[in-house]
Amino acid sequence: MTFLKASALLSVARLAACAAPNLPALGSDVTILSNNDLYSSHTTRTTGALLVNTAFCQKDAAARCTSFAETLWDPSAEDFNLGLDRSLAYQVYQGNYGKSQLFWVASDRKACQAIDAKGKTKLVSCSQKLPALCTQSAPIPNATFTDTSARFQVAQKVGKQTLTGYRDFYNWRFFGVRFAPQPERFSYSTVYDGEGSAESLESGTECVQAPGVGSEDCLFLNVWTPYLPSQKTAPATKKLKAVMFYMVGGGFVGGSASVDDLGNMASRGDVVVISINYRMANLGFLALDDGVTNGNYGIQDAITALEWVKRNVKAFGGDPSRITVFGSSAGASLVRALLASPKAKGLFEAGIMQSNPAGALANGPYSELQSIQQVSSTVGAAVLNETSCSEAADKLACLRAYDPIELNNLAAVANYPVVDGTYLTTPRLEVTGGGYAAHVPVMNGGNRDELAVLGLYLPITDPTEAILGLGAALGFNTTAAAAPGIFPLPPGANTAGNIFNITSRILTDVALRCGEQAMVASAVKHGVFPKAYAFTFNRTYQPVGFGGDECRAPLTTEHPAGDANAEYYKCHAGELQFVFGNILHDGLVDRDGGDVPFAQLVVDYWTSFARTQDPNPDAGYLAARGYVQTLRQVKEFGRWRELTGDGNEVRMLQLGGRNIHYIDDGPQCASLGYPIDYYETLS
Repeated sequence: MTFLKASALLSVARLAACAAPNLPALGSDVTILSNNDLYSSHTTRTTGALLVNTAFCQKDAAARCTSFAETLWDPSAEDFNLGLDRSLAYQVYQGNYGKSQLFWVASDRKACQAIDAKGKTKLVSCSQKLPALCTQSAPIPNATFTDTSARFQVAQKVGKQTLTGYRDFYNWRFFGVRFAPQPERFSYSTVYDGEGSAESLESGTECVQAPGVGSEDCLFLNVWTPYLPSQKTAPATKKLKAVMFYMVGGGFVGGSASVDDLGNMASRGDVVVISINYRMANLGFLALDDGVTNGNYGIQDAITALEWVKRNVKAFGGDPSRITVFGSSAGASLVRALLASPKAKGLFEAGIMQSNPAGALANGPYSELQSIQQVSSTVGAAVLNETSCSEAADKLACLRAYDPIELNNLAAVANYPVVDGTYLTTPRLEVTGGGYAAHVPVMNGGNRDELAVLGLYLPITDPTEAILGLGAALGFNTTAAAAPGIFPLPPGANTAGNIFNITSRILTDVALRCGEQAMVASAVKHGVFPKAYAFTFNRTYQPVGFGGDECRAPLTTEHPAGDANAEYYKCHAGELQFVFGNILHDGLVDRDGGDVPFAQLVVDYWTSFARTQDPNPDAGYLAARGYVQTLRQVKEFGRWRELTGDGNEVRMLQLGGRNIHYIDDGPQCASLGYPIDYYETLS
């Protein structure tokens, strides 16, 4: 009889364990490794990989790659130093692996081969258990192309469901995920807790909106994530990513989760990003004084989505204790509503408001939200008249039977929150220390010339007449603003342009800037927000789908796509391409070589705030990821400081960013009824 040494017996046992058959498609943590520079610094594809975090012997690791229709990554076929070096350095920086950790890669001989985080290969025992690097052949997506074919699909257990999503070069994507069953019209949504399997490859139907699209069965969300945790065990807490919860703008009458692709933000910022649908217009906000139809359905949809995310985001690699809500325009108004809503308490940890409509043109100033009775007597009565439901014995039943498309296309439109006593209990966000307000860090700001996007040229040459006429036309008092020296004419001989400069500035101030500055200044003064960061975009891109040439950087011989360093109006929604990092993804051009580096900086600011509640990305993080452009900019232009009562820390966001004082917080805002201490006068 032949006796084997103990070491040989152990080796045999390991080999036997290595041969375990029928590996599940996704039984281990898998991270998509990609160094997303928003497609700027490479003309060819960078090196990416799938990192299987669970340790397997070599044979099982290869089988795991095969389950993704990939193979073990081959050092002889791809350049380690074209991105994979930075991706593994970042894994070490995070503390997920030590510097000497080995990862399975393909072997060009019978012996098994592994690689370390610096790209050095080593022959090791095939029975050793290591994490693995698989190839990553999924394509880089753009606005007109993505590949959802079976080879890139993945099934993930989410609650009681199994959702089939897919991956691209940068993220796992799960689209059209239901977060609430269709609610009865004019009733509140509830969290979906369905079972079975669902395909999550395309965005769900948008909510009903003009000009006549959408469905009432529309409460879906989209998920982008660079990491999927194990299906077998609870995910390691330290690997879970911060979550960014996005609510689209559109005046509460349009928009959907599918409007913007948020994949670049997720992969570059190493966060889970979620975008939601919510009901809008009359179907989302109509309130009647009948004791039942209380409005704010769109706000409740956002709360329902947050509740669903809290329950389920771990399945997508997200940390439910680190959720940042953010949005632009009406999406920023939803953030503000969540900050003010006791029903949203504990559902998020930070907020970002971009172009927050906090002034007199936002259907009445937010500081004076109307009651159900007030709204019912105006827009509610008009809706009932237009639908001929005013004479019905059961007005609510009549409205519920009305065609949903026609209901949201009436001349009378409810598209703003009301004080309903449940979701919103006060007529304003309580920023002076009384009443309820979420005690979370915030970022707040907008674009320098927001409402130049309206292109409102007045046929007047006298500035005083123009200012008074603007107020009369739009229903707010501009008498004080017309006083000499408050809004002086800019230099130049272009009379129409000079008048436009004044009127667009006043519109921006009265509708957005003055109110939002006063709001956050008061919240900081009274400790409502533990810390706040303010910003003004001074580099924007022409808003897609609206806005005139005023919002476009001037075309020159040297810069035929626009000279972004020249003077032009920085309009509403012009920041979105940078916040999402989608300049090249959307088929646009870098106008002067600065747009993509600026987008890198903005994405790094926004996602740093989500990860750490501080927009200043850590230098070690930037170095580990190889984000050299951002590292250079933050070193050169200094820290973005927390806002104080002095207001000298507003970040002017541009190439060569700097801190400035609040814009127009002196006589201009005061003349329009929004001094910096506006909220103090209301308390």
